[in-house]
Amino acid sequence: MRWIFFLLLLVNAIGFGWWMHGFLFSAPSRVSASAEAGVALLPAGAERLLLIREADPTELVPRSPPPRRSTNPTAASKPRPAPVTGSNKAPLPAVPPRVCYRLGPFPGKDVKKTQIDAVRTWLDARRISVKLHRNQRREVRLHWVYLPPFKTIDEAKKQAARMKKKGVRDIFLLRRGDMKNAISLGVFSQRASMGKRLDELKRRGFAATVGSRYGTKKATWFTVAPPAGATFPKSDFSRRFPSLEVAAEDCN
Repeated sequence: MRWIFFLLLLVNAIGFGWWMHGFLFSAPSRVSASAEAGVALLPAGAERLLLIREADPTELVPRSPPPRRSTNPTAASKPRPAPVTGSNKAPLPAVPPRVCYRLGPFPGKDVKKTQIDAVRTWLDARRISVKLHRNQRREVRLHWVYLPPFKTIDEAKKQAARMKKKGVRDIFLLRRGDMKNAISLGVFSQRASMGKRLDELKRRGFAATVGSRYGTKKATWFTVAPPAGATFPKSDFSRRFPSLEVAAEDCN
């Protein structure tokens, strides 16, 4: 019985060796054939990936990532407010600039309290705020009519003689100072008197020059500030107080 066991063992060994011999010599041919064809061996049922060199370049399309889903459902469904354009805004009404006025002047020495009180009462009745100011202002005191200086005193004398022949009176020659050799034809405190003198000289053929002499004078003024949006009744005020000036000024 022992020899039968060893015989079966020998037969199995010979069969296993023959099977291994056939597998080892046939596998390289299969691998080389697959390598030559550029195809890798895959398990049954597996999907083979397409190599880039195997694809048609004209059929390649880049993939775009899928859109992200909002994690906040209310934010996605909430509509955005429409932008506000300039045409939707209502234009603001233009605010007229505020204008104040200066009333006066009242003479410094001869000012009458009754006149100041009358102006104040007139303004208070119209609810116009008022402030009283006293100051000194520069004004023309005298108007001087003259002929400009001549080069020499002899020329000035000849001109004065010609004027006297034509009936011009009140001629005075200046012999010193900055106006040396000038001919003075009168000094007037009123513009009306000055105008008459100029007309007289013009009729006789002479054109004179007018100079002004300034001085300071104390004066009293009213500064009024009408309410915002209101206007000062200039015409009514001038009819009521014709001797006073009405001058617009900055409220600041």
